[in-house]
Amino acid sequence: MTSPADLTPGRPLLRCPKWPTMQWLPQPVIDRLGRLVDELTACGFKASRGEVICSLVLGCDPTRVDLEQRLYAYKVQPFNHQERQHPPRAHSRPLALKLPSPITLRIDGLVRAIRDKGGSAYRHELIGALIMDAPNDLADLKGLCRDFRRAPASKAVIPGQPKRWVLSTERPSPGARTHVAR
Repeated sequence: MTSPADLTPGRPLLRCPKWPTMQWLPQPVIDRLGRLVDELTACGFKASRGEVICSLVLGCDPTRVDLEQRLYAYKVQPFNHQERQHPPRAHSRPLALKLPSPITLRIDGLVRAIRDKGGSAYRHELIGALIMDAPNDLADLKGLCRDFRRAPASKAVIPGQPKRWVLSTERPSPGARTHVAR
């Protein structure tokens, strides 16, 4: 069991407890993530899939007006439309990750912020949208990864939401988050 002292605001994100998560993402999204990791590696910058996702989640600004538009643009992609016409997950693949607890809780908070504004979002949609909208410029992507590697746990806090929502030691239950407010 994690003690509250493990999640002080200054604790480095890389040293926070890692919680497992499973996201079902369309194959084109997983392919894009793989290409991003391969491109970083090819230029001498080693990063894992989880690290790239953490970097994108940490770099996501929930106050940007276009966040909901970016999410909508992702939802109407042909690979997402095709999935809705077939049994659920027919064209998706599981992506198992272990993410630092504040990042996992930040994803929940970002989804909550979108829903509070009247939008519709799920964790897998937000992650997919962030991957598909990742910077094409490798310098920008490396910058996001470096920021993540140096960030304290408090960096995951979402403006306007209580710090305890991302610095909590209480692990959410597995599966869909129907109730994420605490």
